Amino acid sequence: MKPTVFILDGEQRAALAATRSLGEKGINVLVGSSLPSSLAGSSRYAAGRIVYHDPSDAPHKFIEDIRQIIHKNAVGILLPITDISMYHVLKNAHEFSRAALPFASFDQYVKASDKMELMRMAQDLGVPVPRTIHIHDRRDINGIPPEVTYPAVLKPRASLIDHDGTIIRTSVKIVRDEQELINAVNTLAAFQNPFMIQEMVAGDGVGIFTLFHEGKPTALFSHRRIREKPPWGGVSAVSDSSEVSSEIRDYAFRILGSMNWEGPAMVEFKRDNNRGVPVLMEINARFWGSLQLSIDAGVDFPYLLYLQAIGAYFEPVMSHRQTRLRWLLGDFDNLYITLKSPRERLPREYHDKYKVLCNFIKEFAGPARLEVLRKGDLKPFIWELRQYIKNVLAG
Repeated sequence: MKPTVFILDGEQRAALAATRSLGEKGINVLVGSSLPSSLAGSSRYAAGRIVYHDPSDAPHKFIEDIRQIIHKNAVGILLPITDISMYHVLKNAHEFSRAALPFASFDQYVKASDKMELMRMAQDLGVPVPRTIHIHDRRDINGIPPEVTYPAVLKPRASLIDHDGTIIRTSVKIVRDEQELINAVNTLAAFQNPFMIQEMVAGDGVGIFTLFHEGKPTALFSHRRIREKPPWGGVSAVSDSSEVSSEIRDYAFRILGSMNWEGPAMVEFKRDNNRGVPVLMEINARFWGSLQLSIDAGVDFPYLLYLQAIGAYFEPVMSHRQTRLRWLLGDFDNLYITLKSPRERLPREYHDKYKVLCNFIKEFAGPARLEVLRKGDLKPFIWELRQYIKNVLAG
């Protein structure tokens, strides 16, 4: 009998991709969310929909909810999707002994998510990184090192910082001059903790998507972002599969292997135009937003992770088909933001707004598959469209 899988964070597109992947194979999938309804929970492949407390607002109640849901529904495998859920679930893994957690340990997760520690580790392993200055106390910023060049990137130690039991969400901040740097450090909570000042690397971003088991790679995929939301950098709106550079692959394997990694991880690089080498940016120790693209390309990460969780053997998957994916509403947002934004705020490739509009229209005749809108499983797109309209009317 196949174990029941409980997928958290049903409002995420990655949760929808995992639900469809496993549900299509006859696996019993329960979808949870802190919302009354969710994107993945709307799928025909969700056998059950469960609401729990928001892990951001009530982490202790969230953990108790998950523990009870596992017991009540005889859940065999637990799959968190977002950073906040992954953080709390791994931290409290002892509460969920009834269900398999086919991921890295909490200590491994924290180590991979600590961007300052990651930069040091990468350098020790011979993996190129951006030029970086580590700031351990924001008061040190009064003597800004002369080697800082602008624009510069202020990068918090981690995306989630545990500050006296309260989880703070952080984000990267780009500063154009010294005064912006000082203002950001003095006013933003993210920089009250240790952080980095990094050079702003000009070059294409490359994501290596991997699955590891006992420190060894079992699946590999790479993609190229065609358009993002927002245009100056964010989540993929249109993407396609790409060849995996052997150099970047080896760097990613070197880092994850050194940590004896378990489960999925996205290792993000940028190919530095100035140095001509790929430099490490960060590791996302969870499933990624464009998960559906890899599934369409023949690298079915959710199912492979399921097989690892039940101890089933499979040949490592190191190649894929050429595939293109379009998140329709995200691509529409990309177009809208481009048309309303001043040209000087946009990346160079978006300066010709007529060309951007034409590319948006041409995409309908192209080979891209739609990420959310799928024949035979229409309800997730209806749910997403309703949420989109609500947000537009509210904003």
